[in-house]
Formats: sequence, structure tokens, C-alpha cells
Amino acid sequence: MCSWITRVGWGLGLVLLLVSTPHAKTYTVRVTETSDGRTEQSIGATEGCTRFDIKELTDAGLGNYRLWAGMSRLEPVNDNAVYGTPTIAQIKANPAIINWAAWDAQFAKPAYDWTPTCQSVVRSSLADILAALRDHAIRAVVTLRPVDDQGHPAWALPLAPPRTPEDKNEWWEHVFATVYWVNVRSKPSLEVHDWQVLNEPDSGRAQGWNGTFDEYLQFTQLTNDAIQYVYTTYLPGKTFRLYAPVAQGMNTWVQGSLSENGTMLDTVDWHNYGTSHYDNAVQAWAWSASSPQSSLPRELYISEWGSYRSAYDFAHALTYAQLLIGSRTWRLRIFFRDLSQAACVV
Repeated sequence: MCSWITRVGWGLGLVLLLVSTPHAKTYTVRVTETSDGRTEQSIGATEGCTRFDIKELTDAGLGNYRLWAGMSRLEPVNDNAVYGTPTIAQIKANPAIINWAAWDAQFAKPAYDWTPTCQSVVRSSLADILAALRDHAIRAVVTLRPVDDQGHPAWALPLAPPRTPEDKNEWWEHVFATVYWVNVRSKPSLEVHDWQVLNEPDSGRAQGWNGTFDEYLQFTQLTNDAIQYVYTTYLPGKTFRLYAPVAQGMNTWVQGSLSENGTMLDTVDWHNYGTSHYDNAVQAWAWSASSPQSSLPRELYISEWGSYRSAYDFAHALTYAQLLIGSRTWRLRIFFRDLSQAACVV
């Protein structure tokens, strides 16, 4: 579960001959004046649910950290007694109409009390976690979703997907309130500018989504609209990155999202639990290059990689380290000759 970022430019027309022992192989490394592009930009992690220790992230040199948000964590009960209110127009006219006391309480609660499947060791609040990430220059990537993989909260089931005007009011308000709270209401701002639209919507109800692909496209548009309104109205000069479709793999959901929502999609996001990402990245870049606004400087982001089924021990650490080192090697030699503008994250 990760992401990566170092930048490499080649120059000087230099040839290096590397020899270690009399019986070692000899390698020739050619460095030319032509840049092949960029290697991975950042390595990160996906949030667990037992503890948070900023020292672990900084010691590992992580550049981004993916967190779960959405209604099960931030709005476990409807913050307004009347479903479908306030309306989008009412929020735009006066954001004070939102029940901010309820939002303040959720951000201040111990961060992992929202999930019944883990025993929390450290009682940090979500606000404290986001502040620690900000203070250590680690990019927070926040997953927005109405219903989680446990089907919670039950009151939000009609929002996955939203179909009625009332459903859309509720989801727009939730997205607006989340983005507004971390970047406007919080003093100082928590500087969260990376937003994922659901988690594996292509897996259906397993991850809380019960809609079609076309409905996911509309859902992405509605989510983007709420985020964009906060930035346009309250955060002049700041920008955000929208991540989609956060798919199980490199599939038609990725292709379709780029084709239909390419003008708003900043980061192509998918999962890969295999050992090689080369073919996936080549395909993602090809689809991106042929999509609307293909000139956009999109990033490629693999937001889940590694393993979630077994404990992370020394043996796993060595395996993942070898895969990361190996991926760096072949990308330097092969990958960016074809993808000169790519900013791949694994």
C-alpha cells in the first residue's frame, strides 16, 4: 500500500564502468543528455486502525499517507434532523446553517473509534493526525465515501449512489463540510488538498457502493463540484487534486473515468496487489494521453499495494523492499522512455 517520488534527469554523456571483485560481473551505465522522464515521486502508506505514530512515517521517509474518511467516521448519524437538508443553495448562502458542533466533535474524537474491527492503542484524534502530517510535510490523501466496507452508517445507504435531490443534498453537504472543516474552519488550516472518490467502487457492495459505473461518474462530478466550491469561494490561490476511480485494478473503470471525467481528474488511481506495475502504468498513461484534457499533468497513483491479509513482519519488509528497489531499477531503464511526462506513484 504505497506511493513513491524521486526525480532523475540524465546528462553529461558519461559512461561508467563498475567493477567490485575479480570474479564480479562488469556493468556499463550510459548517461546521455536526453532526459527519460521522472521516476517514482513518493512512497507512502494506507492508514490502519490501531495506532498512529508520526515518527514511524518520518523514519521511513514517507511522502504521503492515505486516510479513510466519509460518513462512518465523520457523520455516523445525520448531522441534521431532517433528511435532505440543508440544501446546496442554503449552504452556499450561509455555511453556518451546517451543524458544526457535530463536526467539531467527530474530528476531536479518538481517531479509530469509528471502526468496530480494531482495538485502538493510541488515542489520537483525526484532527491531530492531519496536523502531524501537515507539520512533517506528508501529503494526506483522504478517501471520501458515504458507506464503508461494513455497510455503515445505515442511514447513508441511499447515498451509495445518490439518486434523489435529497440524496444529492446530503452528499454535497458532507463533502463540503469535510473539505471546509480541514481547510477553512480549522485554525490553522490542516492543508488537506488530495481527495479520493470512494474506494474500489468496481467491487460493488463489498466496499459500500451499490451503483453502476455511470452513476459513479455522476457521483464523481457531484463530489468534485462540492470540493471545487470550497476552493473557489474560500481558498483563493489554492488547488486540490481529485483521485479516481480508486479501482481494484487497471480496468474499464479507469479507462471510462478518464474518457468521461478527464477534465476534472488530476490523479489516476488504482490498486495492484501483484509484484509488477509496469504494464498497468503503461496502460494508464496511454488512456490518459487519449482522454479529454490529455495535456493535464496527471499523476499515476497506486493507493493499495503490498498485503492487507497478513501481519507485517521482517520477512514481508524484505520482500516489499526488494520489489520497490526492483521497480526503481527497471523504471530507470525502460519505463520512462515511453512515458516522458509520467509521474508514477506506487
